[in-house]
Amino acid sequence: MFRVVEMGEEIELGMEAPAVELFRVEGRGPELGPLARHVRTPQLLAPMDGGRWGMWLAPPGDSPLDPTWHELSGDQAILLDRGTWHRGPVPLDGEAGSYLTVEAPHTNRDDFVEAEPLHSGS
Repeated sequence: MFRVVEMGEEIELGMEAPAVELFRVEGRGPELGPLARHVRTPQLLAPMDGGRWGMWLAPPGDSPLDPTWHELSGDQAILLDRGTWHRGPVPLDGEAGSYLTVEAPHTNRDDFVEAEPLHSGS
């Protein structure tokens, strides 16, 4: 589903021509809401300002089933497997955070599905 990437660790992303995006997140708290997935590419997310951060994650599948909250330190990145449902990143050390993502070009335009979380007891 995912792998935490530590400082200084080099990993193969398994994509031919990755794209890099820098973005800022403001006004997003850790509340659970709709999750997204990308089925054609893995996705690497990393904080750029050293603050703690978190994400909701659920295994690949037709629906985001039983998402769990994961907190990461400011020097950790996360590599999401193809199809992993996610909500975040969410900055935890302030109201805003800067992030970097590495993924296939045009992922959020051409390979984006969003759905409400489900729970196995529902």
